[in-house]
Amino acid sequence: MAICTWCEQEMLTGASCTVDALHERDVTWPLARTRSRCGDCGTARGGLHHPGCDLQRCPRCSGQLISCGCPFDDDGFADAANLEEDDFEDA
Repeated sequence: MAICTWCEQEMLTGASCTVDALHERDVTWPLARTRSRCGDCGTARGGLHHPGCDLQRCPRCSGQLISCGCPFDDDGFADAANLEEDDFEDA
């Protein structure tokens, strides 16, 4: 049993996640809906993948969302491993 931390539904039985877009500073990137039932996260045809789904495409670069490294502001998508120490400003 895997519960989506964003929509709190069981991933393999929930018809769709509630996350419909990701954000990068002031830009909204809408997520694509599935064309058929997802074999990874289980969303129904026309639904939205659950964050972390292996089959979700990045709306910004069209790569695999979980590994593309695009810098979305939404929790769980920013690729902090690729940030250098100089990328952080002193407060």
